Parts: sequence; C-alpha cells; structure tokens
Amino acid sequence: MNFLVVKHLEGIVQQIRPELVFTQDDGDLNIDPAITFHATLTATRPLTNSPAHTVYAYEVPSSTVAAAASMGLHRFSTPFDDSTVDFLQGMGAPAYKVASCEVVDLPLLRKIAATGKPVIMSTGMATLAEIDEAVATLRQSDCLELALPKCTSAYPALPLTMNLRTSPHPALAFDGVAGLSDHTGGLAAATQDIAQGTPVSGDFMGSRQGPQ
Repeated sequence: MNFLVVKHLEGIVQQIRPELVFTQDDGDLNIDPAITFHATLTATRPLTNSPAHTVYAYEVPSSTVAAAASMGLHRFSTPFDDSTVDFLQGMGAPAYKVASCEVVDLPLLRKIAATGKPVIMSTGMATLAEIDEAVATLRQSDCLELALPKCTSAYPALPLTMNLRTSPHPALAFDGVAGLSDHTGGLAAATQDIAQGTPVSGDFMGSRQGPQ
C-alpha cells in the first residue's frame, strides 16, 4: 500500500471530518482505484478520533466504454437498482440487460421499462410463473422491445448442460425475441446458437482479464 497516499487521505479526513466516505472499488483492473480503495480504508479506520463511520465503494466506467464508442459498438449494462438505471440513462445506454436473479424485482423492471429502451431479460434463475409476471410488468410499463434469452445459470456452465435446442422456448412462450445468455466461458455455444437461427446470443462469462 502507498504510505504517502494514506497520510494524504488521513489529513483530508481530519480536515473535513466526514461521517460518510465514497471511494473507488478495488475490483477495477487498473491499479490506481485499488490503491485508493485500500488507502481510504486505512485512513478511515475506526480510531478514537476518526469521524468517518461509513465507507462506500463505487464502480466507474472502464476504458472499455471509451474503446467501444470509438469502434462504433453499442454500450449497455445490467442495472441492479434505480440509481444505476439513472446513471446508464445519463450515459445514453441504448438498451438494458436484466439479470435472471432480478426477474422478481418488479419495481426495478418498471423503472427500466419506463426508459422506453429495448430490454434483454435473462431467464435462467426464474420459473415460468416468474417470467410471466415479469413480462406482464414490462409490457404494462411500456416496454415494446423485449428479448428473453435462455440461460443455464452456472458459472461457468458446462457446454453439455446448455441444451441449445431450448433457446427459442422462453420467447415463444412469452412473445419476445429468442436469445442465449451464455456462461460457458468460450464462444462455441454462442456461435452454435446463432447458427441455429437465434437472433440474440452473447457470451457473458468474464474473468479478471476481461469479458470473453
């Protein structure tokens, strides 16, 4: 850890005396955010004279965002709360990805649908009844473009468990666009799914070296 960064932050904390501190997340692949995160935790450690009692870490868009824009690629992400939807709206996100664990978060779905942007909602962890309620909620909240990727919710998923022939089923059952949310960690499953005619297929399994 950088001792000079810690001492500098300690001086700021004692000068401003904040009760709540926001810092960058240490999961960033760049070294500067990680140094800042750990130095902040040290500078706000619970000593007798420390005013800070809560530290929040936040993520910031990576250089991938700028790189995608320079190549003319569409940039969008998966929000897990209302504030992230607002943040992505400010970035001009052209669509929203809904994680299958959020299928039951109906207020979040209403917030996303209200943007008027296309929605890609993964279905891996949801029951048919939950998908039905989620689709109805999105439709009632003015979602006009909806893709329902089939997903095997394992990280990573084994290729033999993908059962790609079922990719069209969620979309056929709930009147959406078929797709695949692929967690195998390679490109073979997504490529095969596209070859069989699925219009939306992506590899969402990433690593510390970046997404596949």
